[in-house]
Amino acid sequence: MSETKNLSYSTAILLVGYKRLDFLINRISELEKNFRLPIIISIDGNSDYETANAIKHYLDDYTKINPDISLTYKIQDTNLGLAKHINFAISEVLSEYNQVIVLEDDVVVAKNFIKVMLSGFELAKNQADIGVIGGFSLYKDSLTFSRSALWRKSKYFSAWGWGINSENWEKFILVLPNNFQNSLEKSNTWNSLSSYRKKMWINRFKKVSNDNPPTWDYQMQYFLFRYNLKMLLTTRRISDNEGFGSHLSTNTVGIRPKWMGPLETSENEVISRISRTSWLYEIGDAITVGGDSRILYRLAKIRKRFSNLPT
Repeated sequence: MSETKNLSYSTAILLVGYKRLDFLINRISELEKNFRLPIIISIDGNSDYETANAIKHYLDDYTKINPDISLTYKIQDTNLGLAKHINFAISEVLSEYNQVIVLEDDVVVAKNFIKVMLSGFELAKNQADIGVIGGFSLYKDSLTFSRSALWRKSKYFSAWGWGINSENWEKFILVLPNNFQNSLEKSNTWNSLSSYRKKMWINRFKKVSNDNPPTWDYQMQYFLFRYNLKMLLTTRRISDNEGFGSHLSTNTVGIRPKWMGPLETSENEVISRISRTSWLYEIGDAITVGGDSRILYRLAKIRKRFSNLPT
Protein backbone atom coordinates (compact mmCIF):
# COMPACT_ATOMS: atom_id res chain seq x y z
CA MET A 1 0.00 0.00 0.00
CA SER A 2 2.83 2.41 0.83
CA GLU A 3 4.23 2.00 -2.71
CA THR A 4 0.89 3.04 -4.23
CA LYS A 5 0.70 6.03 -1.91
CA ASN A 6 4.05 7.20 -3.22
CA LEU A 7 2.77 6.88 -6.77
CA SER A 8 -0.29 8.98 -5.95
CA TYR A 9 1.72 12.01 -4.86
CA SER A 10 0.18 15.22 -6.21
CA THR A 11 -2.40 13.50 -8.42
CA ALA A 12 -6.09 14.40 -8.50
CA ILE A 13 -9.18 13.08 -10.25
CA LEU A 14 -11.15 15.59 -12.31
CA LEU A 15 -14.76 14.58 -12.89
CA VAL A 16 -16.37 16.79 -15.53
CA GLY A 17 -20.15 16.97 -15.81
CA TYR A 18 -23.03 18.97 -17.20
CA LYS A 19 -26.54 18.18 -15.93
CA ARG A 20 -26.66 14.40 -15.82
CA LEU A 21 -27.09 13.66 -12.14
CA ASP A 22 -27.62 9.93 -12.70
CA PHE A 23 -24.25 9.59 -14.46
CA LEU A 24 -22.58 11.69 -11.78
CA ILE A 25 -23.90 9.39 -9.04
CA ASN A 26 -22.65 6.35 -10.97
CA ARG A 27 -19.13 7.80 -11.28
CA ILE A 28 -18.85 8.73 -7.63
CA SER A 29 -20.06 5.26 -6.64
CA GLU A 30 -17.34 3.68 -8.82
CA LEU A 31 -14.63 5.99 -7.49
CA GLU A 32 -15.60 5.02 -3.93
CA LYS A 33 -14.46 1.47 -4.76
CA ASN A 34 -11.17 2.70 -6.27
CA PHE A 35 -7.92 3.76 -4.68
CA ARG A 36 -8.61 7.07 -2.94
CA LEU A 37 -7.38 10.31 -4.49
CA PRO A 38 -8.76 13.84 -4.21
CA ILE A 39 -11.87 14.13 -6.40
CA ILE A 40 -12.54 17.52 -7.96
CA ILE A 41 -15.90 17.87 -9.72
CA SER A 42 -16.57 20.61 -12.24
CA ILE A 43 -20.13 21.06 -13.50
CA ASP A 44 -20.73 23.30 -16.49
CA GLY A 45 -23.24 26.07 -15.95
CA ASN A 46 -26.70 25.78 -17.48
CA SER A 47 -30.11 27.44 -17.32
CA ASP A 48 -31.77 24.34 -15.87
CA TYR A 49 -31.75 25.59 -12.28
CA GLU A 50 -33.78 22.65 -10.99
CA THR A 51 -31.15 20.15 -12.15
CA ALA A 52 -28.28 22.38 -11.00
CA ASN A 53 -29.85 22.61 -7.52
CA ALA A 54 -30.41 18.85 -7.43
CA ILE A 55 -26.71 18.29 -8.22
CA LYS A 56 -25.67 20.82 -5.58
CA HIS A 57 -27.86 19.24 -2.88
CA TYR A 58 -26.63 15.75 -3.74
CA LEU A 59 -22.95 16.76 -3.56
CA ASP A 60 -23.46 18.75 -0.34
CA ASP A 61 -25.16 15.78 1.29
CA TYR A 62 -22.53 13.38 -0.02
CA THR A 63 -19.61 15.32 1.45
CA LYS A 64 -21.36 15.48 4.83
CA ILE A 65 -22.09 11.75 4.88
CA ASN A 66 -18.60 10.80 3.59
CA PRO A 67 -16.09 13.04 5.37
CA ASP A 68 -13.32 10.49 4.74
CA ILE A 69 -13.52 11.08 0.97
CA SER A 70 -11.78 14.20 -0.35
CA LEU A 71 -14.39 15.63 -2.70
CA THR A 72 -14.83 19.24 -3.75
CA TYR A 73 -17.00 20.64 -6.49
CA LYS A 74 -17.68 23.78 -8.45
CA ILE A 75 -20.69 24.64 -10.60
CA GLN A 76 -19.58 27.11 -13.25
CA ASP A 77 -21.46 30.42 -13.40
CA THR A 78 -21.97 30.23 -17.17
CA ASN A 79 -22.29 27.55 -19.82
CA LEU A 80 -18.74 27.26 -21.17
CA GLY A 81 -19.49 24.39 -23.53
CA LEU A 82 -17.72 21.03 -23.51
CA ALA A 83 -14.40 22.08 -25.07
CA LYS A 84 -13.83 25.26 -23.07
CA HIS A 85 -15.12 23.68 -19.88
CA ILE A 86 -12.71 20.73 -19.97
CA ASN A 87 -9.81 22.99 -20.94
CA PHE A 88 -10.58 25.41 -18.10
CA ALA A 89 -11.16 22.69 -15.49
CA ILE A 90 -7.95 20.79 -16.30
CA SER A 91 -5.91 23.99 -16.16
CA GLU A 92 -7.39 24.80 -12.74
CA VAL A 93 -6.56 21.36 -11.34
CA LEU A 94 -3.03 21.36 -12.72
CA SER A 95 -2.37 24.72 -11.10
CA GLU A 96 -2.47 22.79 -7.81
CA TYR A 97 -1.48 19.24 -8.76
CA ASN A 98 1.28 17.72 -10.90
CA GLN A 99 -0.96 15.12 -12.56
CA VAL A 100 -4.65 14.78 -13.31
CA ILE A 101 -6.87 11.84 -14.23
CA VAL A 102 -9.75 13.15 -16.36
CA LEU A 103 -13.19 11.54 -16.40
CA GLU A 104 -16.31 12.83 -18.05
CA ASP A 105 -19.50 11.94 -16.21
CA ASP A 106 -20.41 9.15 -18.65
CA VAL A 107 -17.06 7.32 -18.45
CA VAL A 108 -17.38 4.01 -16.59
CA VAL A 109 -14.29 2.83 -14.68
CA ALA A 110 -13.19 -0.55 -13.31
CA LYS A 111 -12.46 -1.08 -9.61
CA ASN A 112 -8.70 -1.01 -10.28
CA PHE A 113 -8.81 1.98 -12.66
CA ILE A 114 -7.13 4.59 -10.44
CA LYS A 115 -4.40 2.25 -9.20
CA VAL A 116 -3.62 1.21 -12.79
CA MET A 117 -3.54 4.82 -13.98
CA LEU A 118 -1.09 5.70 -11.22
CA SER A 119 1.19 2.87 -12.32
CA GLY A 120 0.88 4.21 -15.89
CA PHE A 121 2.06 7.64 -14.78
CA GLU A 122 5.03 5.99 -13.09
CA LEU A 123 5.87 3.89 -16.17
CA ALA A 124 5.62 6.96 -18.41
CA LYS A 125 8.38 8.70 -16.44
CA ASN A 126 10.90 6.42 -18.13
CA GLN A 127 9.34 6.77 -21.60
CA ALA A 128 10.28 10.05 -23.27
CA ASP A 129 7.74 9.58 -26.07
CA ILE A 130 4.65 9.34 -23.84
CA GLY A 131 2.41 12.40 -23.68
CA VAL A 132 -0.83 10.99 -22.24
CA ILE A 133 -2.00 7.81 -20.51
CA GLY A 134 -5.39 6.15 -20.72
CA GLY A 135 -7.58 3.20 -19.82
CA PHE A 136 -9.89 2.78 -22.83
CA SER A 137 -9.01 0.10 -25.31
CA LEU A 138 -10.75 -1.29 -28.35
CA TYR A 139 -10.16 -4.69 -26.78
CA LYS A 140 -11.94 -6.03 -23.72
CA ASP A 141 -9.45 -8.88 -23.61
CA SER A 142 -5.76 -9.10 -24.45
CA LEU A 143 -4.72 -10.20 -27.95
CA THR A 144 -2.32 -12.66 -26.31
CA PHE A 145 -3.12 -15.67 -24.14
CA SER A 146 -1.93 -13.96 -20.96
CA ARG A 147 -4.49 -13.46 -18.20
CA SER A 148 -2.73 -10.26 -17.17
CA ALA A 149 -2.85 -7.06 -19.19
CA LEU A 150 0.11 -4.94 -20.24
CA TRP A 151 0.61 -1.38 -21.41
CA ARG A 152 0.91 -0.43 -25.07
CA LYS A 153 1.82 2.65 -27.07
CA SER A 154 -0.43 4.25 -29.67
CA LYS A 155 -0.14 7.37 -31.79
CA TYR A 156 -3.93 7.83 -31.45
CA PHE A 157 -5.68 9.61 -28.59
CA SER A 158 -8.54 8.00 -26.69
CA ALA A 159 -10.69 10.34 -24.58
CA TRP A 160 -12.57 7.97 -22.26
CA GLY A 161 -10.55 7.89 -19.05
CA TRP A 162 -7.14 9.51 -19.46
CA GLY A 163 -4.43 11.38 -17.60
CA ILE A 164 -1.75 13.98 -18.23
CA ASN A 165 0.92 15.82 -16.24
CA SER A 166 1.30 19.58 -15.98
CA GLU A 167 4.42 19.69 -18.16
CA ASN A 168 2.67 18.15 -21.15
CA TRP A 169 -0.57 20.06 -20.56
CA GLU A 170 1.31 23.34 -21.02
CA LYS A 171 1.87 22.31 -24.67
CA PHE A 172 -1.83 21.75 -25.31
CA ILE A 173 -3.72 24.45 -27.21
CA LEU A 174 -7.51 24.54 -27.49
CA VAL A 175 -7.71 26.77 -30.57
CA LEU A 176 -5.37 25.64 -33.32
CA PRO A 177 -3.65 28.38 -35.34
CA ASN A 178 -4.61 28.76 -38.98
CA ASN A 179 -1.09 27.71 -40.00
CA PHE A 180 -1.17 24.51 -37.91
CA GLN A 181 0.12 22.47 -40.86
CA ASN A 182 3.50 24.21 -40.65
CA SER A 183 4.17 22.67 -37.24
CA LEU A 184 2.98 19.24 -38.34
CA GLU A 185 5.41 19.14 -41.24
CA LYS A 186 8.27 18.94 -38.72
CA SER A 187 6.76 15.88 -37.01
CA ASN A 188 8.08 12.40 -37.77
CA THR A 189 4.81 10.88 -36.58
CA TRP A 190 2.81 13.10 -38.91
CA ASN A 191 5.10 12.38 -41.86
CA SER A 192 4.69 8.63 -41.29
CA LEU A 193 0.94 8.88 -42.00
CA SER A 194 -0.48 8.08 -45.42
CA SER A 195 -1.68 10.95 -47.59
CA TYR A 196 -5.27 9.82 -46.99
CA ARG A 197 -4.89 9.96 -43.21
CA LYS A 198 -3.15 13.33 -43.38
CA LYS A 199 -6.05 14.74 -45.39
CA MET A 200 -8.56 13.23 -42.96
CA TRP A 201 -6.87 14.81 -39.93
CA ILE A 202 -6.32 18.17 -41.63
CA ASN A 203 -10.06 18.40 -42.25
CA ARG A 204 -10.68 17.65 -38.58
CA PHE A 205 -8.09 20.12 -37.35
CA LYS A 206 -9.64 22.87 -39.48
CA LYS A 207 -12.85 22.47 -37.47
CA VAL A 208 -11.03 23.47 -34.27
CA SER A 209 -8.95 26.34 -35.64
CA ASN A 210 -11.54 28.93 -34.59
CA ASP A 211 -12.41 30.81 -31.40
CA ASN A 212 -15.28 28.48 -30.50
CA PRO A 213 -14.11 24.90 -31.15
CA PRO A 214 -16.92 22.30 -30.93
CA THR A 215 -14.67 19.70 -29.32
CA TRP A 216 -11.30 19.29 -27.59
CA ASP A 217 -10.11 15.77 -28.46
CA TYR A 218 -8.93 16.70 -31.97
CA GLN A 219 -6.61 19.22 -30.34
CA MET A 220 -5.18 16.48 -28.12
CA GLN A 221 -4.47 14.42 -31.22
CA TYR A 222 -2.77 17.45 -32.75
CA PHE A 223 -0.63 17.74 -29.61
CA LEU A 224 0.50 14.11 -29.97
CA PHE A 225 1.27 14.49 -33.67
CA ARG A 226 3.06 17.80 -33.31
CA TYR A 227 5.40 16.72 -30.51
CA ASN A 228 6.01 13.15 -31.74
CA LEU A 229 4.33 11.76 -28.65
CA LYS A 230 2.20 8.69 -28.04
CA MET A 231 -0.53 7.59 -25.68
CA LEU A 232 0.16 4.87 -23.13
CA LEU A 233 -2.89 2.60 -23.00
CA THR A 234 -3.75 -0.68 -21.31
CA THR A 235 -4.12 -3.73 -23.56
CA ARG A 236 -7.44 -4.44 -21.85
CA ARG A 237 -10.28 -2.01 -21.36
CA ILE A 238 -10.47 -0.57 -17.84
CA SER A 239 -12.75 2.34 -18.78
CA ASP A 240 -15.72 2.65 -21.10
CA ASN A 241 -18.55 5.01 -22.01
CA GLU A 242 -22.21 4.64 -21.05
CA GLY A 243 -23.37 7.92 -22.60
CA PHE A 244 -24.37 6.64 -26.03
CA GLY A 245 -27.96 7.44 -26.88
CA SER A 246 -28.32 10.14 -24.23
CA HIS A 247 -29.95 13.30 -25.59
CA LEU A 248 -27.68 15.28 -23.25
CA SER A 249 -24.50 13.88 -24.77
CA THR A 250 -22.27 15.94 -27.05
CA ASN A 251 -20.11 13.39 -28.89
CA THR A 252 -22.06 10.21 -28.09
CA VAL A 253 -25.59 11.17 -29.11
CA GLY A 254 -25.89 8.21 -31.51
CA ILE A 255 -26.03 4.49 -30.81
CA ARG A 256 -23.03 2.64 -29.43
CA PRO A 257 -20.69 1.54 -32.27
CA LYS A 258 -20.64 -2.22 -32.90
CA TRP A 259 -16.84 -2.34 -32.73
CA MET A 260 -17.03 -1.38 -29.03
CA GLY A 261 -18.97 -4.49 -28.11
CA PRO A 262 -20.97 -4.63 -24.86
CA LEU A 263 -20.41 -2.10 -22.09
CA GLU A 264 -17.89 -3.74 -19.76
CA THR A 265 -14.45 -3.28 -18.22
CA SER A 266 -11.66 -5.67 -17.21
CA GLU A 267 -10.38 -5.87 -13.64
CA ASN A 268 -7.44 -8.14 -14.43
CA GLU A 269 -3.98 -7.20 -13.20
CA VAL A 270 -2.07 -4.77 -15.43
CA ILE A 271 1.67 -5.45 -15.41
CA SER A 272 3.90 -2.36 -15.61
CA ARG A 273 5.53 -3.38 -18.85
CA ILE A 274 4.98 -2.29 -22.45
CA SER A 275 3.75 -4.92 -24.88
CA ARG A 276 5.99 -5.85 -27.80
CA THR A 277 2.86 -6.06 -29.97
CA SER A 278 1.80 -2.43 -29.50
CA TRP A 279 1.87 -2.03 -33.28
CA LEU A 280 -0.85 -4.68 -33.62
CA TYR A 281 -3.18 -2.87 -31.22
CA GLU A 282 -2.47 0.41 -33.01
CA ILE A 283 -3.90 -0.99 -36.24
CA GLY A 284 -7.21 -1.37 -34.43
CA ASP A 285 -6.90 2.13 -33.00
CA ALA A 286 -6.47 3.59 -36.48
CA ILE A 287 -9.80 2.24 -37.76
CA THR A 288 -11.79 2.92 -34.57
CA VAL A 289 -10.78 5.80 -32.29
CA GLY A 290 -8.53 7.06 -35.10
CA GLY A 291 -11.56 7.25 -37.38
CA ASP A 292 -10.05 5.66 -40.52
CA SER A 293 -13.05 3.64 -41.64
CA ARG A 294 -11.71 2.66 -45.07
CA ILE A 295 -10.74 -0.85 -43.97
CA LEU A 296 -14.17 -1.49 -42.46
CA TYR A 297 -15.77 -0.11 -45.63
CA ARG A 298 -13.68 -2.41 -47.82
CA LEU A 299 -14.48 -5.43 -45.67
CA ALA A 300 -18.19 -4.59 -45.93
CA LYS A 301 -17.92 -4.40 -49.73
CA ILE A 302 -16.14 -7.76 -49.88
CA ARG A 303 -18.74 -9.31 -47.57
CA LYS A 304 -21.56 -7.95 -49.74
CA ARG A 305 -19.91 -9.20 -52.95
CA PHE A 306 -19.56 -12.73 -51.63
CA SER A 307 -23.04 -12.75 -50.14
CA ASN A 308 -24.44 -12.14 -53.63
CA LEU A 309 -22.69 -15.16 -55.16
CA PRO A 310 -24.99 -17.98 -56.28
CA THR A 311 -25.00 -21.05 -54.04
